Amino acid sequence: MNYKAAHTEDYYKAAQNNSGVVAYTDWFLPSIDELQAMYDNLHAFGVGGFLVGSTNYWSSSEFNFDSARTLGFASNSSGTQTKSTSSPPVRACRTFTASASAYALRDVGPAGGLIFYISGTTYYEAAPSDQSTGYEWSNIRNVLVGTGTAIGAGQSNTTAIINQSGHSYSAAQVCTDYSTGSFFNGYYKSTQVDDYYKATQTDDYFKATQVLGASGVFNDYFLPSVDELAALYTNLFLEGVGNLNVFGTGFDYWSSTESDDLNAYWNDDGTSTIGMKSVKHKVRAVRTFTGGSYALRDTGPAGGLIFLIDGSTYYEAAKFDITLYPDDIWNNVLALLGGTGSTVGTGQANTTLMINQSGATFGAAFECNDYSVTGADQVSYYKATITDNFYFKVTLS
Repeated sequence: MNYKAAHTEDYYKAAQNNSGVVAYTDWFLPSIDELQAMYDNLHAFGVGGFLVGSTNYWSSSEFNFDSARTLGFASNSSGTQTKSTSSPPVRACRTFTASASAYALRDVGPAGGLIFYISGTTYYEAAPSDQSTGYEWSNIRNVLVGTGTAIGAGQSNTTAIINQSGHSYSAAQVCTDYSTGSFFNGYYKSTQVDDYYKATQTDDYFKATQVLGASGVFNDYFLPSVDELAALYTNLFLEGVGNLNVFGTGFDYWSSTESDDLNAYWNDDGTSTIGMKSVKHKVRAVRTFTGGSYALRDTGPAGGLIFLIDGSTYYEAAKFDITLYPDDIWNNVLALLGGTGSTVGTGQANTTLMINQSGATFGAAFECNDYSVTGADQVSYYKATITDNFYFKVTLS
């Protein structure tokens, strides 16, 4: 899909207008105190992927007519740099308010996956990627386990499958062995290609545990029931989100619901189909949680991490730095702006002041304001080509 260019600089925000896909375009350059909170509540816990070299991060807090305040994440050192310096990286942030019902369909859940079903205060969250591209339902193929079909049955189905006498492997076991969480000391990378982390009892990796104050590990996944899988198809796959058709093979997933002693249900592009337990289908784990409030270092609605909570206002840092030369200077106008604040809560107003300054055309504030992510894609920025005036996706690293 292409996105029409709307500005004259080389990089642009691009909001997907697909039905059901939420675009987040409300990013700003943090004030120095907001930037300090990112260090204290993210980087100090080993999460966020911040640079720790010789460069400092820009804040939106001005120091004088030609300098602005910065923070070095290598040593937690605050300082100042000339506004025309092009080396400091930029980390955008945003705020949102949340009540007890903070999530909607296709929002990013606490474990980094997308919400695919809501029942009262219970939220169903799919894993961000497949756990297998082809796995048998179980090594036991001639015993009636006694599984349910309804939404809410997936967890008990999974437990029943694993607890069968003689069980050694199954699609259900693949799901319970999966875990997501923030990268930290003590986590072990899986052999999968999705950069999430899992643990199995039989391979060379070890079960991930919460250590040294790391943010939460989510290891409560299960194989969805046939009705839960149908909801995942309707609310994610049909909306074009959830990474459910990566290899172009369509929707082809096992459920945890059996039909008889020899067969179980799988979903074939929206149709619940009976198949032999020995056949291989894709596996996508899911989990549930209650409530909807966020904690520090949880994944926020736009896919970033929560770094500050002020009452019902949550501060979410972007997942990646924005370092797009030449816009990574503080501002192209070397004149006293005046009026920028340093405290928590002033970053948004600071950013607006920087953009509205007479003669200002590019800089760190513009980068943050032009940044955009969606519930379907939290890792991409969009570049416009000069010749056709359309966007092409560029993955940041």
